[in-house]
Amino acid sequence: MWLGQLLSKTGSQFNYIALAWLVLQTTGSAMATGGVYLAQVLPAALLGWVAGVPVDRADRRKLMFHCDWMRAALVLILPISFALHSLQEWLIYLVTFAISALSLLFYAAEKSVIPALVPAEELTEANAWAEMTEQFGALVGPVVAGILIAVLPSPVHILYLDAATFAVSAVTLVLLAWRDHPARAAGGAGQMLREAREGLACLLKDPLLRVVFFTAATVNFLVAPFTVVFPVLSDRVLHAGAAGFGWLMGAFGAGMLAGSLAAGRLSRALRPANLIYGGMALLGGALAAIAACNELWPAVALAALAATGVGPSNAVILTLVQKATPERLLGRVFASLSALVQVAVPLGVALVSPLLDLLGSRSVLLGMGLGILLAAGLGRLWLGTVGEPRLEASNPAACAGS
Repeated sequence: MWLGQLLSKTGSQFNYIALAWLVLQTTGSAMATGGVYLAQVLPAALLGWVAGVPVDRADRRKLMFHCDWMRAALVLILPISFALHSLQEWLIYLVTFAISALSLLFYAAEKSVIPALVPAEELTEANAWAEMTEQFGALVGPVVAGILIAVLPSPVHILYLDAATFAVSAVTLVLLAWRDHPARAAGGAGQMLREAREGLACLLKDPLLRVVFFTAATVNFLVAPFTVVFPVLSDRVLHAGAAGFGWLMGAFGAGMLAGSLAAGRLSRALRPANLIYGGMALLGGALAAIAACNELWPAVALAALAATGVGPSNAVILTLVQKATPERLLGRVFASLSALVQVAVPLGVALVSPLLDLLGSRSVLLGMGLGILLAAGLGRLWLGTVGEPRLEASNPAACAGS
């Protein structure tokens, strides 16, 4: 599963880089470019509250397989439409939305499966390795995509590679020796809503998790627009073009990868609260510093530094959720978690996209960085009022009465 995701998540970076750059170059509008990202994050915000129900009802391995082949088919629509001279902006948004909705189901299933594949004492390391697939993709994908965009006749041509990586992931899931439990009983709309509320209640019942995820949602609101800010920064301030955009995104992925590699060791040496909020503070400070850069390579170095604390923070958060959740609720809890955090993302992108044209990327980056620093400080103080989370604690019974 890890090898399949290593390829698939690298290919997924091709998709966003290619489409964001295509829209920016054809429209010249930062707001239109932000629309690509909005289409990517809206499914989690709109559907995450109920998406976990089919995950908990289904055979999760088979569900992930079906998500993969359907995403491959959807990706192919775009380059084929381009070849037929019928690719339009609305189609880019629609296909991106549909792929993201399937990715939401895949995410909830994948995170639910991890505790069944490893011993409990290795769960944080396993989550860190799973996060590394994201970071490797974020490191390699944008750089390769930026280079390919510069040499190919059109950015959409690299989407053939993205479709191929989804197909490879589907094959690895067929070969996976692990098998899930039989499918759970289905029900009507009323039953689905009751099951969805059960997962959300489990996530929000623990006061420690409430603090962590509400502050994480705030940070997501502030940091998510960097994927819209970076292409504008590269094009209009650093004058580095598509390759510069790829290097900035790749550096961010490199920082997350480096942090994830150290996550297991750091989780044994530092308190979870310090890992979570220290990583947020590092992210905010480095993003604010990028606003002062006039050259590409200092900005690339700072982008890598900004992301270093994100990997350990994410691994710790995932472990806390997995240890506090009964197996039967894992899909719903992780889908609700994605919705809780991602609901802030479209708001942040919608706010920043017009501000980029009005204020410029420097001012927007500075505001993002300072806001994240403030959120990290307030979150750490708030956590101190309810107690420190412990990675060794495991209390899935806490959700039994939700």
